[in-house]
Amino acid sequence: PWGRSIENTWEDCASRDFLGGTFLWSGLDYRGETYPFSWPAVVTRYGIMDLCGFPKDSYFYYQAEWTDQPVLHLLPHWNLNCAEGDTVDVWAYTNCSEVELWLNDDSLGRLTRKPYRKVTWEVPYAAGVLEAVGYDAQGRELIRNKIETTGAPTALKLEIAHQGVEADGQIVAVINVTAEDSMGRAVPTAEMLVEFEVDASAQILGVGNGNPTSHEPDQASQRKLFNGKAQLLLRSAKNTGQIAVIARNEGLESAQLNIEIKSSEAVRASIGACIIKASGRGKLNPVDGSL
Repeated sequence: PWGRSIENTWEDCASRDFLGGTFLWSGLDYRGETYPFSWPAVVTRYGIMDLCGFPKDSYFYYQAEWTDQPVLHLLPHWNLNCAEGDTVDVWAYTNCSEVELWLNDDSLGRLTRKPYRKVTWEVPYAAGVLEAVGYDAQGRELIRNKIETTGAPTALKLEIAHQGVEADGQIVAVINVTAEDSMGRAVPTAEMLVEFEVDASAQILGVGNGNPTSHEPDQASQRKLFNGKAQLLLRSAKNTGQIAVIARNEGLESAQLNIEIKSSEAVRASIGACIIKASGRGKLNPVDGSL
């Protein structure tokens, strides 16, 4: 049925051997179909990832159900605009058998996870460190995760999310920008404008931040942060060498990232080598990358 929770939907599937899967509406947000929201919304919010591919909280529910690796995701973030002592619902998406939650080194209880369900606590808010510890059925610690109240943003950080820039310009570099505080922690509430500068040989294809109510142009050299993040799509016309990307905001320390540009042949050879290493067979044709 439409509008069911992710827990009920997945339980219906996972508990019935004759079902092969569910249909997620949708994996990624997309423009239009903003129901049940209205203007200024211009993007659907049904995705488990936003328009930039940044994972939402529900992403980690499915990750916990679909992998054998320990998963422990806490929400919400801990830069909340509420008074000390106000009750906050804290959730953990996990595949651990038990989870214990700590706030500033005080235990808030160790709870057993029910199948297909999140683990929840009612927490009196206090700024600081919220940490969860996940255990298996034998009581052995598997994983830890924490969220912290950060300071004000002081600097920008650039990271390559996906890169394979070729001389023919057919592959795009995806670069994420994050606002960090003085201790290098991502600030989830940062929303300032970031301006991008790139080498003359590089082309900015687009910018984004995943905000479903943003009316900023996607083809521009600047973008506001949303939930502390934004994204830049870049293509280079260089054959080899490096291109520099700079992110600026007047009140923050700028960030610079140097991206290595490889020739088409080198990229194909690298991909082919990875295939050979994974499969243990075949030889690579260095010209067209075939095996």
